[in-house]
Amino acid sequence: MPSAYVNKLAKKHHVSIDKAEDMWSKAKASAKKQGKADDYAYITGIFKQMIGESMKPENRVNALIDNVLKGANASKLIEDYDLNKYPGKFEGEPDYTEYFYELMMNGDGEPHYFGEGDEDFADDVFNDTTVEHTQFEITPEDIAKFPELKGHKIVKLYHSDQGFEHIELE
Repeated sequence: MPSAYVNKLAKKHHVSIDKAEDMWSKAKASAKKQGKADDYAYITGIFKQMIGESMKPENRVNALIDNVLKGANASKLIEDYDLNKYPGKFEGEPDYTEYFYELMMNGDGEPHYFGEGDEDFADDVFNDTTVEHTQFEITPEDIAKFPELKGHKIVKLYHSDQGFEHIELE
């Protein structure tokens, strides 16, 4: 296997070169046990599974969270894992949508309700406990993770009836 490919995937998946090369060796050994020692396509498939290249989209989120918890740059990881290119609740949204969604799920942000400030409207039209959006003040830490937030002060996270998340910046 060309080491350039192993190095490329190691970098993409935030794995040390030594660990990636060890995974390649284990993939070769596994293929050999199955009588496919010279089948480099087969070996590559095993290696890709080991390093996380062939993950299903839902498993990519778990890998992303693991890497963020290890201190990796969230924006870079989201780009590497191509998360928002897959169908799902964050499809087509900026990379930081999932970040603010996780904050909201952990109790952060300020909920704003339908008809807020107009009790008659809220009572007549909506259940006044229905959250319209959750609002966050953008912090220097947020900007460090997502430089594209620079120049904005507020993030509004909306949840649609179809289960999608949508972000607006102010």
